Amino acid sequence: MLYDKGFFKYSVLYLLLILLLCSCNKNDGNVNDGIEVVNKGDNISEDLINPNLEEVSAKVKDGIKALSGIDDIETSEFFSFDNIYYINAERQGDFYGLWRYENGDLKRILQKVEDVAFNRDDDKIIIEGPHNSYIIKSGTDNEGNEKVLYECYYTDILNSDNGDFTCYLNDFFSVCVVDNQKNEIILNKYIDIDNEFSNEDFMLDNHRVFLPTRMQIMETGWIKDSNMAFFACYDMSNVFFVIDIDKKIVFQPNFTTGAGVEDFIDKDKGYMVSGDTNHALDTDSYMMEHLIKRYNYFYLINLYTSEKFEIAKSIKTEIEPKIEDEKTISYIASSGERVTADISDMIGKDSATGYKDIIYYALSIDEANNVNFHKFNGNIYAVADEGGNKKLIQYTKNEKVNIIADKLDDVNFSELGIYISLYNGNGDITVLDKSGNKYLEDNVFNHVSINGTDVELGVTIWGKNNDKLYILTKKNDRLGNIFEVNMTDKSIRDLASDIDCRYENLYVDISGGFVVYSTFPGHIFYSYDKEVNDDVCLYVKYFDSCEKTEIARTKGESIHFYIFDNVLNYHCIKNDDIKGIYEFN
Repeated sequence: MLYDKGFFKYSVLYLLLILLLCSCNKNDGNVNDGIEVVNKGDNISEDLINPNLEEVSAKVKDGIKALSGIDDIETSEFFSFDNIYYINAERQGDFYGLWRYENGDLKRILQKVEDVAFNRDDDKIIIEGPHNSYIIKSGTDNEGNEKVLYECYYTDILNSDNGDFTCYLNDFFSVCVVDNQKNEIILNKYIDIDNEFSNEDFMLDNHRVFLPTRMQIMETGWIKDSNMAFFACYDMSNVFFVIDIDKKIVFQPNFTTGAGVEDFIDKDKGYMVSGDTNHALDTDSYMMEHLIKRYNYFYLINLYTSEKFEIAKSIKTEIEPKIEDEKTISYIASSGERVTADISDMIGKDSATGYKDIIYYALSIDEANNVNFHKFNGNIYAVADEGGNKKLIQYTKNEKVNIIADKLDDVNFSELGIYISLYNGNGDITVLDKSGNKYLEDNVFNHVSINGTDVELGVTIWGKNNDKLYILTKKNDRLGNIFEVNMTDKSIRDLASDIDCRYENLYVDISGGFVVYSTFPGHIFYSYDKEVNDDVCLYVKYFDSCEKTEIARTKGESIHFYIFDNVLNYHCIKNDDIKGIYEFN
């Protein structure tokens, strides 16, 4: 029922008349001595003579003036419970806010809305605003007097499968969990977008409820046979959050997630697949995001044990993860092949429990360290990143923990399960076979005539069929080397000896076996750099033949390019003659 000011005034006169004629009936129906409640059918308070009401109204007016500087506010009692007052504030006939007052504590529930939908049943009051709703759950004390059991905001309501719990989810952005047996709040958490999650509970905090960036809850669910619920947020992607009622926490299983369009939760098996892909929606963003050479990683997070396994990686922007059966997931690798991953040892309440605890204990690894688990040809590995120093750790079936190598800059498990590459910034490369035995050991800088200092690792990429490993280096934001490590004859060669470009001006296509690059001055976001190269060229170079094809040439201006569906598109903003397409061999 909508709150109406004219109806309110009419009802007040009507009730005054009733009180004059039948003052002995004040305790009839759902009204108790000293307790002010709302009549089931009317949006007005039955208590019109409460001696504290004037004082409360004055406090509300003072609070509004202190908050906004506005002093022409008219107030009226919406309803109340014992010493808790819900006050309606109006300014020049317009609804200004619904306020809550209790023992000097003033909070605004709803603000700056014209209409409020209000309804009440036997045990609750629901106030519906234009964006979110507010519930007040009522009950009785030991003396039979009505009281507030709990109250909170919500936009979505999620009930547990067994009926024990109710989760009130709020787009603005809070989570409130109620124990239905005790009718009390057991978790009330505000999620701070800027600072991940707040460590404190909250209640009716106006500065937090109404002002943060609004999220949109898209999907909700309950993890089977557990006290865990989940919800997904944002308008264009699924960023998943999990509510663990037993631990009384709200957490994001993979806080490194990107757009999240390929993320999903298996609520029956209790795990989540989440990645860090990033999808650009315009040409310039596409160039900036996709010309950066990096892997897109996908992880499996066991929600029961909080273990995080790397199950997929690809330099492709869409790996299309798919559940093949209850124990197998498949995805598209960098080579373009669909690869399957056995997840049987990663899921369930007990199957993966031992890995994390044993490894952490044996190596005295802190929870703050970034540790990812890998199942590789039946063996369990962990990669611990201690801030620039990576360790490769093997967990054996007899519960032994072995450090295979440390002081590493890069550990790369080949996507087809054939090799593990270990790289150190000084150029040392070690490759292990599928059994974990040393297959190759060398230094890549031994295979170039000119080397230097301050060379940084870019990315390492396994080639098609995983028979070659490509190692990209950079120096001062320029491409340094593209080392091709051949697993067949154990040879190493530098493919970039004749390439001079920004590291970000290079696109690597492993499945196609080529690189596309433009020479200086680079993209528009390097306009701050005063150095200008008179001739700017766009090239395609093929790995196998080392053939280099010039696609376009101009003077002193950037050539922009991007690749869709195996077609190279290019253009120059300041020279309309420099544009076209190129289809790769």
